[in-house]
Amino acid sequence: MVYCKNKIIDNIAETIGSSPLESGGIIGIYKDVICAYCFDPKGSNQDKYFPDINSLNGVIQTWMEHEVEFVGIVHSQTDDFKIPPKRDLEYALLLKKANPEIKRLIFPIVHVGEQINIYFYELIGEEFVQIEVKSVE
Repeated sequence: MVYCKNKIIDNIAETIGSSPLESGGIIGIYKDVICAYCFDPKGSNQDKYFPDINSLNGVIQTWMEHEVEFVGIVHSQTDDFKIPPKRDLEYALLLKKANPEIKRLIFPIVHVGEQINIYFYELIGEEFVQIEVKSVE
């Protein structure tokens, strides 16, 4: 089971949910609790989310100093995408291959429509599987 702090869910909804589609950021985990999030204001694009790797790597380095591990990339989609698109899977596989020390990869998708919903997908083997994430204080 993966847990996510309420404040992280709220922060994702507030930042990505109120930004143009294909906005995103990164999430960090400590002891199975998603406890860190960094919005990436430079990565937004109308077609695809392109992480600002230079600035986000600095965030990841700071997290590591506090034992928080990078665990994934979160970004928005329209309600047309019920699962992460193929390009997300390809990116996750490349990320995992280039960084074998990463224990797990979770790619939440923020669906922006009449309401904001966040769906969590974990890379298991070579495919995304939707996972249940329980919110905690």
